[in-house]
Amino acid sequence: VSILFALKIAYSQYNGSKSHSFGHFRLPESLEFVGEDCFSSFGDNIEGEINLPSSITAIPFASFRHMHFANGTSLTFHDKIVRIENRAFDTQQFNNKIVWPVGLISIGDEAFRNCQSLTTIEIPSNITAIHTSAFENCVSLKEVILGNQVQTI
Repeated sequence: VSILFALKIAYSQYNGSKSHSFGHFRLPESLEFVGEDCFSSFGDNIEGEINLPSSITAIPFASFRHMHFANGTSLTFHDKIVRIENRAFDTQQFNNKIVWPVGLISIGDEAFRNCQSLTTIEIPSNITAIHTSAFENCVSLKEVILGNQVQTI
């Protein structure tokens, strides 16, 4: 499986720590599976948007945690995603609002924990389960709107 990063890539030192800068994070449309923890702690200051191939139907455990997307990164899912597993996007800086996939039914434990730029969460009616601490420590969160099908929080 190849991974496509059609981006600008830079490497620099800042305060003694490594920093990698990327443009958009893109995976090839032919990708069928993303493994647990596969991009965890991958880079810093990834800007723009996250594009996932339409063949991906679940976001596995911790697959994008601690990737350190830049503040303002947008997250829009395609409609075939049905599950976001535990800690999948832990500690990200998504801009204000997430656009949820139509097919999503479950948000895992701590899936968006520490996403400190989120200001609004609007859970659509197709989501039936929001698991433990899914939005823990989202300190900028001002509004949560729950869809009428949520059965488990």
